[in-house]
Parts: sequence; C-alpha cells; structure tokens
Amino acid sequence: AKARAACGARCGAAARNANARADQNRQNQCNTYRVNSNAQSYRAAAYDVAVCAMVLHHVPRPAALFARLASLLAPGGTLLVAELCLHGQDWTRDHCGDVWPGFDTEELRTWATRAGLTVGASQFLAQRNGFRIQLLRFEAPVGTVASNIN
Repeated sequence: AKARAACGARCGAAARNANARADQNRQNQCNTYRVNSNAQSYRAAAYDVAVCAMVLHHVPRPAALFARLASLLAPGGTLLVAELCLHGQDWTRDHCGDVWPGFDTEELRTWATRAGLTVGASQFLAQRNGFRIQLLRFEAPVGTVASNIN
C-alpha cells in the first residue's frame, strides 16, 4: 500500500516536487497532498504523515489547525511540525504577515496531547537572524484515531 502524506497550507510546491521525485525514481510508494486548512473534504484518519512547516504562526486559529491536522492521521501516523520558537520581534507582524510571535514548545505539546497524539522527538535550530526553529514529532497511537478538537 502507498503511504499518504498531507502537507500544511503553504507547501503545495513541496508536495508536487515530492510526487515528481518519487515518480522519477520509480518509487511510487507515496502520494502527497496539499491540505487547505479551511476545507473539510479531507478524510479523517487517512494519512500516514502530515507536515506543518512554518504555517501555524501565520493563521488566526493555530490550535484549531493543529487539531485538524492531527485528525487526518491514520493510527500510528506522524505529525511533523517545524515552527518558530516564541520571540519578541514585533516587526514580523508588519513585514512577514505573522499573526503570532512563534510558540512556546509546551503549548504545541499541549495541543498535541489534547488532540490524542503522543509527544515524540524534538530538535531546535538557531538561525543567524536570531530566530530559533523548533522541529517536533507527534504520533497518533496505533489502533486509535486522533480526535479533532476546535
């Protein structure tokens, strides 16, 4: 069976590139889909992997989007999150369209737990511009479906 992966709102090009690379390498084992965070047409519990990369700080209801992505995971599925760490650089609202100044790691972990996910590995990257990026992995338990809380 093919793996099914869902990507957050801003990764349409990444999904197309991943599909093209898989076809080029004749490794037709994965289908990727770009998820519109406002659409309700995606099947719950249908995806092995969901990726949300640098999206949450741009949306008005990040906890709701997080829960929505968690609800798409099949049992044993993985949610990968790359997001800004909490910062105090207010200029990003006007210049970058940020709605939120990043997130505290514990807040993201709380959202995951509320959505029925378990907390996995994490890594933190310091950027030259002073920002820190957090890479977090969350898993849907095997044999269950993550809940969708809003």
